[in-house]
Amino acid sequence: LSASGQKVVLKQKTNGTFIDLGGPDPAGTLGLTDAELDNVTASRLDIGDANSGAITVSNNINLTNSPAITALCLQTGGSVTASAGAAA
Repeated sequence: LSASGQKVVLKQKTNGTFIDLGGPDPAGTLGLTDAELDNVTASRLDIGDANSGAITVSNNINLTNSPAITALCLQTGGSVTASAGAAA
């Protein structure tokens, strides 16, 4: 997905769906792995919206791959948590 210099929004299809940055896609969860996010070219990446379930950062993700995503915005109607050692 290429939107160089633009904003990209990735969000759930169904309201209340959990989002896992760094994790897989089990039932009821939108998982976005580091490898999947490496396919996004944008200056800003918005993940989720006010209707998203909780967001978890379960593994490290690297948004500095060339070209780097310089802004990350997480939006949720729930909470945002990170597992020990995981960072966005």
